[in-house]
Amino acid sequence: MSAWFEKKPRAPRPPKGTPTRTNIFAMVSMFDGANSVANRVDSVSAPHIRRCLAAGLVEVTDGGKTLTLTDAGRKAIAEFVR
Repeated sequence: MSAWFEKKPRAPRPPKGTPTRTNIFAMVSMFDGANSVANRVDSVSAPHIRRCLAAGLVEVTDGGKTLTLTDAGRKAIAEFVR
């Protein structure tokens, strides 16, 4: 038998609520060097930004009109860009 069907070990998943590198990439693309952006998220990035929001990397400000990076969000972006 060939080995093409053998299960390969997977990398462990991060704990629930922990943003992945894909989530942080979407956040980096959205903020693009800014500290705050308008609360307009395209449908592709919405689940990623929601995870970042749940993790406390982004917060909703100005009565729901803008998204602002938190200190943890700036730190996550700095580590991602490194």
